[in-house]
Amino acid sequence: TDSLAALQALHHAKPWGPKARFLALDIGARYSTVSVVAGESLVFSRILSVAGERFTKAVQEKLGCDRDRAEQLKMKHGISSGRVPRGSEAAPEGISEEEKISRALLDELEKLAADIEKSVQFALTKISAQEGHRLDGFFLFGGGALLKGLKEFLEKRLEMPVQDLNAWDHVTIGAKSLDEDYLNEVSPLIWVSLGIALQIKEWPLLPFGLGVPG
Repeated sequence: TDSLAALQALHHAKPWGPKARFLALDIGARYSTVSVVAGESLVFSRILSVAGERFTKAVQEKLGCDRDRAEQLKMKHGISSGRVPRGSEAAPEGISEEEKISRALLDELEKLAADIEKSVQFALTKISAQEGHRLDGFFLFGGGALLKGLKEFLEKRLEMPVQDLNAWDHVTIGAKSLDEDYLNEVSPLIWVSLGIALQIKEWPLLPFGLGVPG
C-alpha cells in the first residue's frame, strides 16, 4: 500500500531503533493517512477523509470564489500567525481575507487533529505497557504538508514535535542532474514513489513479521 511504501522510504532516509515510537502523517489531496510505528512494527494505520481538497473546499466556501482561486489563496496564506481566534464573534467586515482563510482552514484542521488523537489513543492500547505508552514525535509529509503554518499548528495541537525530514537522505543522486532547491521542494511529495523505487526486499514494518519474497 501507499502507506507502507512511504514508511519504507522513511526508514531508509531516517533509520530508527527498536525503542522508537512515532506517528507518521501523510496529507494527500483526497485523503490523509495516519500511521503509528513502534520499533520495527506498524501497529496501526488509518485513512482519514480530511486532506488537501477539503482544505481548498473550505476556503472556497468561506470566500465564495472558484476552486482554482481558493487553491491559490490557500497556498499563499495558509494559517495566519496573527489569526483571529476560533469562535471569535468579530464582524465579518472587520476580518481580512487572510484571517478568513485561516478560520476556514482551522475548522478542517481541528477535525483532522481530533481524528489523529483518536487514532493515537487506539494505537497505544496495542502497545504493551513495557514498551511505553508514549510517542516521541511525528513525521509530516505529502502535498498537504506544504501548507503554511501547518507544522506549527500540529506541533502545538498534538503536543508532539515534528521531526526533521528529507526524502533524499541516504539516496545517491548525480549532483548535476537535478537542482538541489527543486529536490528540497518536492521532498514532501516523493515518499511513496521513493519507497517503491528503492526495491526493498523485506518489509519489516508489516504486522506479524511478514516479508516480501525475494
